[in-house]
Amino acid sequence: MAMMTQEGGVAAPAAPPTDSAGPARSPAMVEALANQAQMARGPRLIGDFQPAHSLEQRAAGMQGQGRVSMIVTAEGYVDEASIRYSNAPPELDASALAAARLLKFTPAVDKAGKAIAVPALLPFSFEAASGHPMYAVRVEPVFSDAARAAGEHGKVVIDGKIGPDGRLVDTTIFQSSRSAMLDAAALEAANASRYRPYRDGAGKPFALPVRIPFSFDNYRTPGPGGGVLRYRCDQFARDESWWAANWPANEKNEFYTMMLGLSALSQDMLSGVSQFREKKAAFDMRYAAARLECVAQPDKLFVDVMKVEGPIARRMAERAK
Repeated sequence: MAMMTQEGGVAAPAAPPTDSAGPARSPAMVEALANQAQMARGPRLIGDFQPAHSLEQRAAGMQGQGRVSMIVTAEGYVDEASIRYSNAPPELDASALAAARLLKFTPAVDKAGKAIAVPALLPFSFEAASGHPMYAVRVEPVFSDAARAAGEHGKVVIDGKIGPDGRLVDTTIFQSSRSAMLDAAALEAANASRYRPYRDGAGKPFALPVRIPFSFDNYRTPGPGGGVLRYRCDQFARDESWWAANWPANEKNEFYTMMLGLSALSQDMLSGVSQFREKKAAFDMRYAAARLECVAQPDKLFVDVMKVEGPIARRMAERAK
């Protein structure tokens, strides 16, 4: 939840630590990370963070979310902005970076009240036009029982062009789910759908590149609560086993990320570096314990075996009925 500031902006969350190997840090980033341990108050955004998202991009279904990593200087400006994570198209990443570099903050201060430079992460999100107006006829992908039984899940992104006749041409898989069944289902649905062709100023149709995401998530089912209230242990255990066998350990599925986000909100994870590490480690232990209990008791519900976050997820889902 964002904190409102006197300037009308929101607090920029401090960058969570990472132990993974990565590019060498610049001297400015090394100094900012050192300053973070002495931070008494984090940087606060002045105004709004609103990256450009054109009507054409929205209509074409271009969407996604991610985070911009940056240094907020002692003067409140942005330095060394880069994309930390994103599932958005490159055009939208560029828009987020351009907007981030123009931001102004009330700088962070240390325990003596001195303004200091610190690292920060700023989330961004681009939503496609409501109702997917690029579709004339939308064909939903088939999430087969065989794929569900195997625990297969994830996101598939299809690249192609909407031709003048409303058919999708030159289709390729831009992002694979690592499931042959799900990739094929997404590709089939994209090709079977019909789209509204784009027209120039004279009304002549022309081909337009598009990127179309499809999500396959076993914890999402029709009905009240969005499926979390019906997510059984046997399905959760299959999902986790399949993901672990097909993705590296540092790549997490959507359900893990959602539960971690819920934990971050309820456990105040982002209050500092040491708190983040300690509380995330505790969350990972609870998540692993829930998986083991689900293997042993497949008929139970995930929300009943996940300590701390399970009851919170239940209450939130019940309120959303």
